[in-house]
Amino acid sequence: MRTISEHFTLKFTLIMLISVFVIASCTNAEKPKMRTGGPYYFEGLAMKVGFPIKPIKETKKEEAQKLRAYYVIYYDNKGRFSSCSKMLDGKVNGSSKYHYSDTYLDKEEYTDQDGITTMYYYDKSHNILKTEKVPFKK
Repeated sequence: MRTISEHFTLKFTLIMLISVFVIASCTNAEKPKMRTGGPYYFEGLAMKVGFPIKPIKETKKEEAQKLRAYYVIYYDNKGRFSSCSKMLDGKVNGSSKYHYSDTYLDKEEYTDQDGITTMYYYDKSHNILKTEKVPFKK
């Protein structure tokens, strides 16, 4: 029969071993790679109002072009979106260019399939401060 002290020591040792295993498995987890340049092709995007946009399921250009809809994304040298185009039936169906201050997205320039451009201005918390239509250029 074990004493209370031995029982406590055994439990403590078991808890410590489990903790070490959990911490080790978390720190060895693969970090997502930082992308730069492009183009990169994705089957979809998870979007919320404002930012961030999360690309879904990266694919090769040849495979993307077989899909009815896909996204073409370029990144800047800090791994942030610099542009994103939605392709639909082989044609651009809308595209965005992203402009950053030193620390956050401050402006998005969105052009729809008809060539109409809307500027979105953001604060540091990704809230839209204002929108502005850009006159159509021929």
